Amino acid sequence: KSRNDETGKVYRNDIVVLRLGRKLCVKSVRKQKHVIMNNMRTFGNLITEVRKVTHNDKIGGEDLINRENFESLTKAIENMTKQGQTFKAGLKIAIG
Repeated sequence: KSRNDETGKVYRNDIVVLRLGRKLCVKSVRKQKHVIMNNMRTFGNLITEVRKVTHNDKIGGEDLINRENFESLTKAIENMTKQGQTFKAGLKIAIG
């Protein structure tokens, strides 16, 4: 069950996030639903952050791999992982 917030709406409706979840589920031996949903939520948060950076609510998962959006993606990752003057290293590694 997903939260009914902006990120929840993104990861329930974005085809790339759904494909990611399906791939992780097939790949998972234990079918750890909470881990899979957490990964999907992180990707949904990334899409939401890119939308904020670009001021474009139409951005989806497929757009994140487009070269034209590289600077926006980099800025979104920086925004998500920055905590004051330090970085959230674990999140930065998880995002890639």
